[in-house]
Amino acid sequence: MVKKGNLVAVEPNAVLRAILGWYFKHGGEGTGPHDPGWASTPIGQIGSLTAIHEMAGQIADRKIAKQLQVAAAQGIASVAGKLAG
Repeated sequence: MVKKGNLVAVEPNAVLRAILGWYFKHGGEGTGPHDPGWASTPIGQIGSLTAIHEMAGQIADRKIAKQLQVAAAQGIASVAGKLAG
């Protein structure tokens, strides 16, 4: 965590772990990972794409990692845009 004035920056991985941990424990929109169709919901899609983005950062080949992260980020933006209407 980094503080500068009134702003606080938190390590993205810590935020991701907290969000995905809550999602996988409680599910989204009345479903959860125990439901085979959970990833077909918009929130499930965002959770899956966020996990892909995070895991891609662990790939040693930076070119492939970047391609996966860009694709996942585009997917997240697309789903979020649909949710926002």
